[in-house]
Amino acid sequence: MAALKVDAANRQKIQEFLEFAPFTEVGNWNMMRSMYSAKKQSDAQYICLMTYRDEQDRISVYQVNMRNKFKVAPDILILRSSKSSWGGLFSSSSEKVVKVPHAMTPADLQQLLDYFDLIAMRRFMKLFNRAEEVQSYDLSDELDQVFSSLDEYKV
Repeated sequence: MAALKVDAANRQKIQEFLEFAPFTEVGNWNMMRSMYSAKKQSDAQYICLMTYRDEQDRISVYQVNMRNKFKVAPDILILRSSKSSWGGLFSSSSEKVVKVPHAMTPADLQQLLDYFDLIAMRRFMKLFNRAEEVQSYDLSDELDQVFSSLDEYKV
């Protein structure tokens, strides 16, 4: 396997995952995936490892490594300011749109990880020459579901 460029925490997780592989049941697939960012900004580095133990006690290891950049849409606040004088005889109001940086929540990160999982599974299916299943499996429903909650973040 080629050398993986991952942070120390994920390197330890990968090592433990691979050390466990010989003890899995014959014919079972095991999957380990993680999303991390070395720069802690809008970079998402994703790794997915799959192992398979066959009847001859051979272990196959497959990996998908992705580096992605994305920009998180800001939260939008609409502020309305109203002023009145003389008991409301004279009044004025104004509205202002304020963009506030959006902090990624655990739910946001889970959706991002689910999206990367879909891409990894599609790559694995192509690798295993399951093109007919890849073509018949429509990702649009899953992608619509993943991005449906992002509609509220559109500017």
